[in-house]
Amino acid sequence: MGYINEKGAEGLRNYKYHGRDLSLVYKYILSPMNDVLINFIPLWMAPNVVTLLGVAAGMSSYTLLQYYSPLLEGFAPWWVYVFDALASFIYQTLDNLDGKQARRTGSSSPLGMLFDHGCDALNTTYCAINQACIMQTGPTWMALCMWQWVTVPFFFTTLEELYTGELLLPIINGPTEGILFLCLSKLFTAYVGPQFWVEPNFLFPQYANNVLLMGPMFVLSNCYTVVNFYTIYKSKYRRDSMLMVLAQVVPYMTMQALLLVWMLHSDLIATHPRMFLWLGGLLFAKMVMHLMLAHVCGQPFSPVRRTFMAVLAIACWLGLISWHSGISAFDPIHKYTLYALIAITFISYSHFVVNVINECCAILNIKCFRIAPLAPKKQS
Repeated sequence: MGYINEKGAEGLRNYKYHGRDLSLVYKYILSPMNDVLINFIPLWMAPNVVTLLGVAAGMSSYTLLQYYSPLLEGFAPWWVYVFDALASFIYQTLDNLDGKQARRTGSSSPLGMLFDHGCDALNTTYCAINQACIMQTGPTWMALCMWQWVTVPFFFTTLEELYTGELLLPIINGPTEGILFLCLSKLFTAYVGPQFWVEPNFLFPQYANNVLLMGPMFVLSNCYTVVNFYTIYKSKYRRDSMLMVLAQVVPYMTMQALLLVWMLHSDLIATHPRMFLWLGGLLFAKMVMHLMLAHVCGQPFSPVRRTFMAVLAIACWLGLISWHSGISAFDPIHKYTLYALIAITFISYSHFVVNVINECCAILNIKCFRIAPLAPKKQS
């Protein structure tokens, strides 16, 4: 059996997307701008191709910053930060245009929504890593906090959508104001120089500027999480008890806690920061996609997956032998374990994505990256 059962296939065919963006910036600036830009996209281009072009823009800036800041620190030329800001804005724009292209060509489908959200889930990780380079966090706890600041609201917003049946973005939200804030911070860095982030703050000179920004980011992220839970609690569509809702969050929070503990008891964040964050990023993206699949198909959401259990088992094994044997934080076993876990996670994630796309295409009788030609009109 695949990822979508017979009941899920019926739910997929009948799925209707419900979503609203209450952002005033989106309503009065971005949406009118995109209404003009959509006319420059050819009608033959599939919406998912538009989404992929946005991902390519984001990955291009990620590759550039990886060259200049492999360990999330180090000063790059000013134009690198301008390019990163432009790439983020292009991603945001194309992420909005893909839905408009789908409606414009009559090719809207649940697969398009899954594909869009799946790319957004991946974008959170390389966006967080890029921002860590911008703010000169280096391979430290701040890099992990940066990643959690981006991914935690995304997960709980997706959980809210599962229980309310609607993606409701508040008046200030990550996909709109959040990305624009990141773009401005990158342009600001290009102007004043990246050294600004490691200089003492003029009000609190005992702290660097990047350290002080972590506090407001943490508070804002947790405020969104509280709002998500309150919305789920008040939802008239929720069938599970709040205890069951909380139980479904436990595996995700366990993953976050394990990453934090592993970071504190090894040198992985110092020696392999990108790989370490991508391990969490792939696990996060796969869990979010299972959430979205349960939402569009009307299937039960099972947060305990085989990949997660494998990672949990290996992490517990490593912790057990570290406790009994007193393994050093610099022991090569941490590095080799990271290699094994990211390989397992990548293979599992790729298998999931490819099979879900193929199953959705077969059920809906569509192509992922092509628009089906319109049937010729019958002459009377």
